[in-house]
Amino acid sequence: MARPVANPGSGAVSGVTFRDTAYKSRQIILDDGRVFHVTGSSITTDDPALIAHLDRHGDFERMSEGG
Repeated sequence: MARPVANPGSGAVSGVTFRDTAYKSRQIILDDGRVFHVTGSSITTDDPALIAHLDRHGDFERMSEGG
């Protein structure tokens, strides 16, 4: 099972950080029903399905990888 998503600066999860260029806050719901949250115009994750989704979505810009 995937680890939870954390906001940048929280130090809880190291992974890939994306900047949301359209919204400061929103929910991302994957096809399998899992929900992830964008806060402060960014989201950080190590979940491969979420990373693939965000890479395909035009509103998200990959900012960093690793932690």
